[in-house]
Amino acid sequence: MFHIVILFLITLCVQGERHLLCSSEMSEIWYSYSGGFDEVSATISPCFYSRLTQFSIKYKAIPRFDMVNIYYNFYMVYENHKVLEMSGSVCDEAIEDLTICGILKGETISQEISVYTGPYELSQGTYEAVIKIFHMGNNMQEPLFTSNATVSIK
Repeated sequence: MFHIVILFLITLCVQGERHLLCSSEMSEIWYSYSGGFDEVSATISPCFYSRLTQFSIKYKAIPRFDMVNIYYNFYMVYENHKVLEMSGSVCDEAIEDLTICGILKGETISQEISVYTGPYELSQGTYEAVIKIFHMGNNMQEPLFTSNATVSIK
């Protein structure tokens, strides 16, 4: 399930504005964010939908912080109930294709990763997802950015 967190981690653009990430006959994803990255672009193919088993994410970004000691809190809400909640270290997760850890402030991150989710069923409706990324130092959390996404399954 960490792959879903990565999906929302890298789908960022102009701060505070809502952006359409993708749209298809089966789904639509809108997102917004505040803080953290410059010159961001991202694409997802195919657009997120029920029973999806694999998708590809291409992204490019320039972080305004060193990608070390980075942690996340993620949750997804469906019909006013949390259906997924996760937290942990971004760099401790075992994702072979992910190469963001150790990138320094101002360096460009650019890559394409394939995400395999296995078959699953999502009910029709609207899912709200929030990811908060923060740096942990001296037993304190320093917020780096927040991304909000709305996934509509038709």
